[in-house]
Amino acid sequence: MGLATLSGCNYIPTEVPLIDVRWVFPIDDQSFSVAELLPANVTISGTSFAVGVRPFSVTQTLGGISSAFIIADGNTVPKPAFNIHYQDVGSLPTDVRSVELESGTVSLGIQNSLGFDPINPAAATTGTMTMTLYSGTVAAGNERGQVILDGATATLPSGAVTMVPITLTPGTISSTIVAVVDLNSPLGDPVLININADLDITVTVGSILVSSATVDVDGLSVDIDETQLDLEDIDPDIVSNIQEGSLILDVQNPFGVAIDVVVEIGSPLIPVLQKNMTIDSGPTSTATLSYTGADLQSFLGQPDVFFRGSGTVIGGPVTVTPTQVVVIEAKLDVMLEIGG
Repeated sequence: MGLATLSGCNYIPTEVPLIDVRWVFPIDDQSFSVAELLPANVTISGTSFAVGVRPFSVTQTLGGISSAFIIADGNTVPKPAFNIHYQDVGSLPTDVRSVELESGTVSLGIQNSLGFDPINPAAATTGTMTMTLYSGTVAAGNERGQVILDGATATLPSGAVTMVPITLTPGTISSTIVAVVDLNSPLGDPVLININADLDITVTVGSILVSSATVDVDGLSVDIDETQLDLEDIDPDIVSNIQEGSLILDVQNPFGVAIDVVVEIGSPLIPVLQKNMTIDSGPTSTATLSYTGADLQSFLGQPDVFFRGSGTVIGGPVTVTPTQVVVIEAKLDVMLEIGG
């Protein structure tokens, strides 16, 4: 009777029950280094940045030095004594606000076309030329290098270029570099005065090594390198039972700025699937991108599937160091329906 009762109530199952199974596929870590954020003329050199600074020139004509030269123009007279103070401004590469200098050398090319040596204008009569480099403004007093040419031990021959090195001292260099020239030239031997003759000093900074740089990055484009996903061997029966899933991205971001990212998954055989996400400005964050079953079935089990991304930086400026890297740990979390 008991068996009959069970049979009559249909308690014996006639179908395999449906079971939801969660399956997680790890994806190779993705990353992009600080190199993606560096402007032109800033590169990584070992554990430092190499920063290229364009040469700039400081030029002064005799006519601009003193009215005494204007009065004597075209005549041969004892060279008038004069003292001059003049300056010019160079700059770090575009989008670099400041750097922390480790080492660097400036080369001064002094082209003397005055018709006389300003620091040796007569026998036993000497003057001096001082070149000082400042970061920012002269008033701020952030001196980064100086050289003094004394006529007692140095010469600036007319018609020649004299090369003089200046070793830069470590410290902060802002976007502006000021070169200041102080020239004291005493009374000298008779010379032919030409008010258009000039003294030209070219400041060649070349490449300097810095430990960090503060750069403008807002709106900058960055790329997440393409990587291949090993998904080809997934059984077609499994793929056909996939219902939905998510791409979960755990991000380590040392830069302190947010990044709008377009994530792409695709292959030569299927259309590229695009999803938008934002990498948070915090040091760690998680983003989840949802995919339908049809989305996942389009690339799971396919050969040559790739994962890549591109983005735009939001915010800044930021201070960066050569070893910083954004690391993205990714996994694909899918739900299967088995049975029925």
